[in-house]
Amino acid sequence: MYLGWSWLLMGGLIVFIVGPGSAQAHGPVTGYGIAVVYALALLLSVLAHEAAHAVTARAFGHTVHRVVADLWGGHTAFEAARSTPATAAAIAVVGPLTNAVIAIVCLVASAVLGSGIPGLVLGGIAFVNGALAVLNLLPGLPLDGGQIVEAGVWAVTRDQGRARVVAGVLGRGLVVVIVVAVIGVPLLAGRSPQLTTVLWTALVGSFLWTGATSAIAHGRALQQINRLDVRSLIEPAAPIHRDAPVGELTSLRALPVVVDEAGRPVGVIDHDALRGIAPDAVDRTPVSAVTVAAPEGWAVELVPGHEAVDLVTAFQESRGRVVAVTEGGSAAGHRAGRAGQRGLRTQLDSPTMTATGSAYRRGPFREGDRVQLTDPKGRLHTITLTPGKQFHTHRGHVKHDDLIGAPDGSTITNTAGTEYLALRPLLSDYVMSMPRGAAVVYPKDAGQIVQMADVFPGATVVEAGVGSGALSMSLLRAVGDEGRVLSFERRADFAEIARANAQAFFGEDHPAWSVTVGDLVESLPSAVEPGSVDRVVLDMLAPWECLEVVADALTPGGVLICYVATATQLSKVAEAMRDFGTFTEPEAWESLVRGWHLEGLAVRPQHRMHGHTGFLITTRRLAPGVTPPMRKRRPGKGYAAQEESGQPDVAPEPMPGADDAEWTSEALGERVASEKKMRKLARGVVPPTPR
Repeated sequence: MYLGWSWLLMGGLIVFIVGPGSAQAHGPVTGYGIAVVYALALLLSVLAHEAAHAVTARAFGHTVHRVVADLWGGHTAFEAARSTPATAAAIAVVGPLTNAVIAIVCLVASAVLGSGIPGLVLGGIAFVNGALAVLNLLPGLPLDGGQIVEAGVWAVTRDQGRARVVAGVLGRGLVVVIVVAVIGVPLLAGRSPQLTTVLWTALVGSFLWTGATSAIAHGRALQQINRLDVRSLIEPAAPIHRDAPVGELTSLRALPVVVDEAGRPVGVIDHDALRGIAPDAVDRTPVSAVTVAAPEGWAVELVPGHEAVDLVTAFQESRGRVVAVTEGGSAAGHRAGRAGQRGLRTQLDSPTMTATGSAYRRGPFREGDRVQLTDPKGRLHTITLTPGKQFHTHRGHVKHDDLIGAPDGSTITNTAGTEYLALRPLLSDYVMSMPRGAAVVYPKDAGQIVQMADVFPGATVVEAGVGSGALSMSLLRAVGDEGRVLSFERRADFAEIARANAQAFFGEDHPAWSVTVGDLVESLPSAVEPGSVDRVVLDMLAPWECLEVVADALTPGGVLICYVATATQLSKVAEAMRDFGTFTEPEAWESLVRGWHLEGLAVRPQHRMHGHTGFLITTRRLAPGVTPPMRKRRPGKGYAAQEESGQPDVAPEPMPGADDAEWTSEALGERVASEKKMRKLARGVVPPTPR
């Protein structure tokens, strides 16, 4: 127990207030003696109140740090990380109940003793304890009544953070009610409250308001912490006994965590010391010789409902580089200090804690994950991990169970001794191997579209021509959960495959994505407000047909980027953009990607490359009423009007396929998937495993 120096100020204030009146009634010595007794009685009542909290908390298994009495009354500090609504309510209610019991006992004793000084003193103590009981039961934090409200809301909502915010808001409301009742009502009645009343109200009100505000902030932080995806921050650990030989470390497939006889983690491997072990001594040197002892509190026991708070607390309190995670007292996983803190900070700074699909992109391999296996010749095999299944080739097989739980970037050897590198497929890998009916936008072009169109987080993007969903996934990655991607696709079968591919990659339906089956020209005006779209991406045969609705939807300065396959399409859409009059001068390009062979000094271009896949052309929306500046360069043939060139008004020969009716995939030489193939592809998309 601690007595704060500020309590002496409170005790002196009580003597100063009570002493003069008591001295007039009973004489100076007796009167001020009664005042001192009242001050001491208040101190003992506060300590009894806080001691009741401490005893009850300890009875429920919490560690009590201190009991303090100060100017504001008192408080009890204890570790409440494992509390429940019931235990929290019990700990809160015993304080006021203790004061109520003291008040009743003193009141009965005062009645028995009569009207003498002892009875008067006991009556005063009864009044003080009764007032403490009533005051602390008011429903708002930081009072005990607020903690009872918090426990009740917590029990109903299962969200302690929300419950604390509610109780904190009630605490603020309580301050408003007190100020209005004590100061506002007398003023409205034409009476001026006494200065001491105003000062006491301001003092108590500031204390309650500060405590309530702190509770609200703490509750919101607790809400964020409880949304953490703790499992995504944990990587598997390989426990090894401290008496085991160092040579056994080579057989471990995860970070070694040194444990004692009971399986409790006690330290990690000192790699500098490990490198100093002679090769012929690894089998007789114990692991304890190369172990760095871990600091106190570095091991976190995973308890359902408390994982996030415990992990955050461990990172805050432990000064080690690694935090160990245990289940049932035994080592189960770890998290590197800097990486763990960075992961926590990333999730805490995000309003949604974890971006859609991020849980599927980190951590150890889990059931339902897609894994890309690379053999010694560089051949790629993508599998979906399923317990009990095997991946077979003509040279042995690999058990899926051997990969489940292994960290990303592991190696695994099949039954024939062939070693495979196991990695999660990147988005570019997934796009090139996923089921598709329509031709996909290649990763090299998708990257150009996202970058050159400046697709930013939170943007509203309209996409026409979903195909198999390859570009849609890149756009969703760029806008994030707070943005919007509105995709339009004429063919329902393409839209179905695109939805399934995106769901399989992200692990769930992306909250920023909507797919509309229909024509862009007909559907876009009713889907968005004029001038509300930041970016438009058109991957279609005749994008010039959509320029009017696109111009209406784009915000001034917004970007339109089109992906077309042929030079004929490129020319026509460029001239349409110029003629429309509300866009900047278009720019066009194509990207060619050539890999290089790297082996020692044999550095040369690879024989194969990603050549022409399509043209990209981009322009920006001008502000309403603004016309583009006149071009300073000389236009090419066919651009100027016939009357400006002075040539006879003779219609040029139409280019093959220039008729709008002939702008079809077949006319452009593209391969069109049959209905039979589309049905087969729709059945082949593997749904994600729920987590």
